[in-house]
Amino acid sequence: MQKPSLDKVVGIIVGLGVPGLILLMMIGGAGGAAAGAAAITAALAAFGPGGMIGGLITLPVAVIVLKGVSEYGVEKILIQVLKEMQSKGYTKNELLNKIDDYPVSKKLKLTLKEKIEEFYTTNTITVVN
Repeated sequence: MQKPSLDKVVGIIVGLGVPGLILLMMIGGAGGAAAGAAAITAALAAFGPGGMIGGLITLPVAVIVLKGVSEYGVEKILIQVLKEMQSKGYTKNELLNKIDDYPVSKKLKLTLKEKIEEFYTTNTITVVN
């Protein structure tokens, strides 16, 4: 599989909405102890009805996002995703409120909320760990 373009990775994540942001952050390592395959498993379990089984439908998407993260880095992708979501009319409060509805760790929710606050304030973010 050739490397996906940044636009393709961003488009896929924006298409998923807030779950796409969560997937990006989990794959990027901001989800706490989850890393690599464990991050993908945790992200799959957080998607849609049926837990991980429902999330298996998103596995090809996870592969593209993972390749995008390795090629472009979480920071660059996250900034582009938030810019695109903002241009599509997502408000800061809408994103912050939706994050609370997902079954992910408090640490991941806090990290993602901090990045959204930072982006909507400065139109940039600092490197995600």
